[in-house]
Amino acid sequence: MKKVVVAGTSGAGKSSLAYAIAAKLHCPYIELDSLGWGPGWQKTPDEILYDTVSKSIKRDSWVVDGNYSVARPLTWSSADTLVWLDYPFIVVFWRLIKRSVRRCINKEPICNGNYERVKTHLFSRNSLILWVLKTHWKRRKTIPENLQDPNYQHLKLIHLRSPMQTNRWFNTF
Repeated sequence: MKKVVVAGTSGAGKSSLAYAIAAKLHCPYIELDSLGWGPGWQKTPDEILYDTVSKSIKRDSWVVDGNYSVARPLTWSSADTLVWLDYPFIVVFWRLIKRSVRRCINKEPICNGNYERVKTHLFSRNSLILWVLKTHWKRRKTIPENLQDPNYQHLKLIHLRSPMQTNRWFNTF
C-alpha cells in the first residue's frame, strides 16, 4: 500500500483511520473535507477542489479520506488500495452523534477553522444527521457500483464491516 483511499459514510471514522494509516506508512495524509470546505463553511468550487486534489496526489505515496465525487476519478484512479468502512447505520449514527456533540462542547476547530454548532450541524435542514440519513444506504450501493468501473479494477479492496474488524486489520498490516 502506497496510495490509499479511505471511503465510507460520514461518521464511520474515515479521517481517524486515514490519519492512522498515513502515520503507519510514513506518508502524507490528505483530508478531502479540509480541501472541500473553506473558512465560514464556504464550499470550495468543484474546479478548484479538482485542481487542489490533483496537485496533492502527485507524490509517491499518500492516504486520502473522503467521498467527494469530483475527486473520485483522480484519487481512485491513482490509488492502489481502497479501504471501505461499510459499517451498519446504527454504528455510524452513534459515532456521528458522539463526535458532533464532543466537537460542539469542546469547540474543536475542523476544516479550516470551522466549528460544528448544535443548531446547524445537528438540528437543521443541513444537519449531519440528515446527511447520514440521506447518504448511508446510497453509499453502500454506489461504492460497489463505482468499483465496477474499468478505471478502478486495479484497486485492492479492503472491505471492513465493523470497528472491530477494522482494528484487527489495522493492527496486522
